[in-house]
Amino acid sequence: MDIKSFDLIIFDLDGTLVDNRVAIVNAYKKALEEFGYAYPGDKWVWSRIGAPVHDAFVAVTKGVEEGKISEMVDVFRDAYIKDCDKGVEVLPGAVELLTYLRKNGFKTGLATTKGNAGAQELLKRAGLIDYFDVAVGLTDEFRPKPDPSMLDYIIGKLGVERSRTMYVGDTPIDMAAARNAKVKSVAVMTGIDIGATTLQELKSSNPDIMMQSLSDLSAYLY
Repeated sequence: MDIKSFDLIIFDLDGTLVDNRVAIVNAYKKALEEFGYAYPGDKWVWSRIGAPVHDAFVAVTKGVEEGKISEMVDVFRDAYIKDCDKGVEVLPGAVELLTYLRKNGFKTGLATTKGNAGAQELLKRAGLIDYFDVAVGLTDEFRPKPDPSMLDYIIGKLGVERSRTMYVGDTPIDMAAARNAKVKSVAVMTGIDIGATTLQELKSSNPDIMMQSLSDLSAYLY
């Protein structure tokens, strides 16, 4: 029997396990239209996938008062939860990998900067929720990545050593979160295809492991 090098595999969500651009774009359009701001384009939104929605609205409104930003975030989240699975695509290899991890005794977690309510709803509708021991999105309890608080919570909840934990994501923010949590950082290049990052940006984030797709991960588990 092969000896495992890791016990816990934690995943990012958008760009790592799913392509959720349709629902994200629609939610941005809804919030910006309701508050009278022009939609800055799909590529602008795609490049901010994985970062807090709050920060995106600060950028597009050029620093409107915080109360208005909070209202926009609320409209975005309500619109997103309503149609979070619209156009969603589970990325190639995701279900196969998650199934393999469950069958072979690995613990699994999910940490995403997406709001927790939206993340939980998407995981349910996409049929992925049961693959995870712990899945968390952003709440008042956590700081956005690259802060390690979500990863710290999952590690503590599951009682696994950091040296036996890896975090799999698709953006430099994910790699920084892994370093801050003192776990192995694994970059999957799927985020490049959806416009969340570039190859150079991902390489420059110095991941411990960099791979083309989730199908390649099993080679690094033992």
